[in-house]
Amino acid sequence: MSVQENHKIGEPSKKLGFGEVLTGTTGLVLLGLLFLPWFNWVAGGFVTSDGSGSRKPQHSLTAWEASPLIAYVLLFLGIVAIGIVLFKFIRPTGFPSAISIFMAVFGFISAGIVLAKIIMPPTEVDLGAMVLMTVNVTPAIGSFLALVAVIGIALGSVLSLRGRIRSTTN
Repeated sequence: MSVQENHKIGEPSKKLGFGEVLTGTTGLVLLGLLFLPWFNWVAGGFVTSDGSGSRKPQHSLTAWEASPLIAYVLLFLGIVAIGIVLFKFIRPTGFPSAISIFMAVFGFISAGIVLAKIIMPPTEVDLGAMVLMTVNVTPAIGSFLALVAVIGIALGSVLSLRGRIRSTTN
């Protein structure tokens, strides 16, 4: 036993693997990204005969404003990703592989949902008492970063599972 090892022989190490760190980090980042602009929208303006026109100011929508259902799904994904990492850190043995499989599948499905939302942004904007139906909606940086974070959660779960399978075969 070397001096660098801090745990006793037979006692599991509390060191997290790369997959767990990736899952937890991207889960935490995803929670923050839910509050950044996901879509920018501009209400229709008009153009005069001389080419000048009236441009409305650009506004943004967060995930909560664009699609609350998707925001709740991603909130659940982020919280579960962080919870799994904390559970794995506190109790490194006895962690079921089915949870990593569930997170990987749920993460890739969520990535598909986010990608579909980016490809097909909302067509109308709800302003409370009024709904604007003629708006130009474009994806903002928050939606693309959220897609990367969700893929990171899924890949982290796959890597975590792969590391667990590798450690049991040795």
